[in-house]
Amino acid sequence: MKKLLLEHEGTDYSLVNRDYEEFHGVSLAAISMNEEKNIVDFLKHIRPAVRSIALIDGNSKDKTVELAEPLVDTLKIFPFKGHFGNQKNRVIELCYTDWVLLLDPDERLSKELIDKIPEFIEQDEYDCFSIPRREFMDGKEVEGIYPDYQDRLFRSYCRFVRPVHEELVGYHKKKIVEAGKGLDIAHLKEKERHIVRNTSYMHFERHYMHEMGAPGAQEKKKFLEKYKELFNLFKPEGK
Repeated sequence: MKKLLLEHEGTDYSLVNRDYEEFHGVSLAAISMNEEKNIVDFLKHIRPAVRSIALIDGNSKDKTVELAEPLVDTLKIFPFKGHFGNQKNRVIELCYTDWVLLLDPDERLSKELIDKIPEFIEQDEYDCFSIPRREFMDGKEVEGIYPDYQDRLFRSYCRFVRPVHEELVGYHKKKIVEAGKGLDIAHLKEKERHIVRNTSYMHFERHYMHEMGAPGAQEKKKFLEKYKELFNLFKPEGK
């Protein structure tokens, strides 16, 4: 591992240069807010599938941070201000591997999907995988939603735009994982908390309305144009 200074378009970037064996793999990236009920089971379930775990906490008022700290590699607190895209981008920046798996504390991966991840990252055609997700409310699957595709496994140069209903951008080619093969994410929701969260989402949408809809598409275009050269610069060649 070496530290180096990169100059690009008049801006200096302090980088850590790792050998391929050092940075190749998957890091879990997660954001949390008052997740003491889920956080321990969540982190223990995902630990065998990843090389490292990075967590951004939005300044939880319960024991989330206390419970998570012994189980993660990197934990930082950034007070949540209603912009989920910003929180996710912050935690991605803490991941040093070339692949990122982004999950919420109330989500779980099937065993089949965990076993498949090593195969997904040992190829160069795709740099984003869209994974089918099953919705469960109070333990019962919600019909009519599956496959509800989610972009959750991607190269670490990708980022999110939009504060709510975030959109992943920056990838070159996406692979849609076939539904019905057991390669699923399970979203384990509780009805009471779900209602509170949806109310919050509506508030955040109104607060950030200028970034939604068409302006959101414009933000995506500006983001891709601004960082296109950097995406290409940091994308590993060959492997």
